[in-house]
Amino acid sequence: MDIFKEHISEYSLIREAIGEYKLTIQEIQQVKKGNDIVCGNGVTVANDKLAYPIPTRRKFSYCTDTIYDPEIVPFIKDSDLLYHEAVYLDELREKAHERMHAITVEASEMALKAKVKALIVGHYSSRYKDLTPILHETQSIFANSYLVIGGKTYPVG
Repeated sequence: MDIFKEHISEYSLIREAIGEYKLTIQEIQQVKKGNDIVCGNGVTVANDKLAYPIPTRRKFSYCTDTIYDPEIVPFIKDSDLLYHEAVYLDELREKAHERMHAITVEASEMALKAKVKALIVGHYSSRYKDLTPILHETQSIFANSYLVIGGKTYPVG
C-alpha cells in the first residue's frame, strides 16, 4: 500500500492585484503565504482579493499484490482515487486467499469502507479474456469503479 498526496506550497497570485494594490515584492511574498496585507493607507486587503484559493489537495492510494485487509482503511480513507488489485472474481475467493490476493468484491468493499471517490481495479488473472464480468462485479458494490486498461489515463479528483 502506498499513498500519494498532492503538495501545494503556496497561493497563486491574481496578476491584476499587483497593479491594483501596488504590491511590493515583500507583500507579494506574504500574499503567496496566505496572509492579508496592509496597504500604505492602512487599509487591510484580504488574501482572497489578492490570490486564488488553494485547490484541495488530491490523494491517490494503491494496494498491490495483497489480500483484503480492512486495517488499511484509515490510511486510504477519502482518497480521490484508489487503485486496488483484484486478481479474481468472487467465485474464486478461496484460490485468491490461498495465493494472498484480493478479489473484485473485496476491492469494492475496501473502496466503500474508505469512502474513496473512485476505484480502479487491475492485475486480473489471465484466465479472464473478457473483463466485463470483473467490471460488473466491482460496480455492483462500488458504482464508481473502472478497469485498468493499458495506455488509458484516469483523472485524480
